Amino acid sequence: LAIGDINQDRKVDIVLTKKNAQSIEVWMNHQQHQWQKDQVYHTTFKPCQILLHNLDPDEKLDMIVSSCDSNHVGLLFNRDGEHFAESILYPTR
Repeated sequence: LAIGDINQDRKVDIVLTKKNAQSIEVWMNHQQHQWQKDQVYHTTFKPCQILLHNLDPDEKLDMIVSSCDSNHVGLLFNRDGEHFAESILYPTR
């Protein structure tokens, strides 16, 4: 689970993964405290932990995702404040 303002609308959005799922869900806060699942991103690994942080100079929050079933970390770059690019895997060993 991670929280942050993904689309820069000054409302907190939620990013989560479900146990044993190979996907990441993005829940956007469209109205004060009313979240809606907007996007589901399928991965080739089982995500464990998610961190939101700006990794490039665009000032948008990107996703860093650890894998439960492999020695990899996935990066998903925020493309436009609403959508993320396909995950890029990096080995952790």
